[in-house]
Amino acid sequence: MNRLCLWIKTALFYGVGFLISLFFSLLMLPFTFLPEKTRRDNRFYFWLGKIWSVGLVKLSFIRYHVKNSENLPTYPNEPAIILINHSSALDIPLVEVLLQGYPHIWLSKHEYRNIPLLGILLRRMHLLIDRNDPSKQLRLIKQACSLAKENARHLVLFPEGTRHEDGQIHDFFEGFATFSQHLKRPVIPIVIAGLNKICPKHSLMIDSSKCLVKISVGKPMYADGKTRQEFVNEVRGWFVREMAKFNA
Repeated sequence: MNRLCLWIKTALFYGVGFLISLFFSLLMLPFTFLPEKTRRDNRFYFWLGKIWSVGLVKLSFIRYHVKNSENLPTYPNEPAIILINHSSALDIPLVEVLLQGYPHIWLSKHEYRNIPLLGILLRRMHLLIDRNDPSKQLRLIKQACSLAKENARHLVLFPEGTRHEDGQIHDFFEGFATFSQHLKRPVIPIVIAGLNKICPKHSLMIDSSKCLVKISVGKPMYADGKTRQEFVNEVRGWFVREMAKFNA
């Protein structure tokens, strides 16, 4: 019976989730053709994204607890560099729920540009990283800094670069430190524990009964007076310590 319930819940997530995603993608698509400044700061667009994500999180039946949510900035307070460890596809809608519609720019993999509808939203509203082309990466860093300076937008990224299914914190790319130094903005770290068990990287099954998802939001961290590597080590150290608390 438990196995049957798991299959039903998973089928419900993908079936209804597809319809919800199609509906919101079509609803949000017209916003992507507005002039750049208008579309990137459109609060209604990001509010729709939050509602879309709330629907997906509820469909997954996951239970989660957020610690220190007061560290998340509320619009229109000072924007930040938001960092999240990456262990599951469900990280993305969960973070969208946490951000509560605050305008932001995701830095995502270049490969996502070819996903129907979603690829258009990502290309027009966010930024896509091609890790195989250093010259494009440099242009993207300059573009991200330019876009972020224009208004109160977060930059949101996974410093590990890809998903890891072991529930541990892996090496960080240095890009976030570059953004923090250039923009003179704080890093707000968010560690998420448990999603790797509920929705593993190489599985389509979603088993919300595995565990309670635990989330911790860190205090703003500043790169002032530190080398890039020192700041990377400091931020990653916070993630390692918080994850160790959850795994203890």
